[in-house]
Amino acid sequence: MGHRSGIYIDDVDSAFRSTVAQILLQNGFIILVFIFVGLFISKNLTDPINRIVEAQNRIAKKDLTISL
Repeated sequence: MGHRSGIYIDDVDSAFRSTVAQILLQNGFIILVFIFVGLFISKNLTDPINRIVEAQNRIAKKDLTISL
């Protein structure tokens, strides 16, 4: 009797699916990190701008008691 050697398609398919799942999980985590960093940066940029706009609106209404 001869020995048969080779690979099974099911084994290849299983390895492929495992690799794809791992890559998707890693990329999903990286995307979430970028989203949170982006939100943090945008909040730190927009809050001071909103305070300036509010101060300008108060000055336009003749309220000169504010401090910038």
